[in-house]
Amino acid sequence: MDVDGGVYENGTINMYNVGNNYSVTRYTLNTQGKVIKKKVFSDWYEAQEDLYR
Repeated sequence: MDVDGGVYENGTINMYNVGNNYSVTRYTLNTQGKVIKKKVFSDWYEAQEDLYR
């Protein structure tokens, strides 16, 4: 898996994965690298909108 940057804020970091059908999955990890949230979006636009709500 390639990772391009990232910053922990308030003890968490968001990582993204693009699926074969161009869906985007956002994983929120804690400082130990454990997935604490997972959310699937239909595309990058939907993922961005959700992040900034």
